[in-house]
Amino acid sequence: SIWLLNSSNDADVTVEHGNVSMVMVGGT
Repeated sequence: SIWLLNSSNDADVTVEHGNVSMVMVGGT
């Protein structure tokens, strides 16, 4: 999700929290 670019989208973060975890590990 674009939540990485727009940290203001808390709703998106919650919805795609599963993908976020993987993205953060490989993206960050």
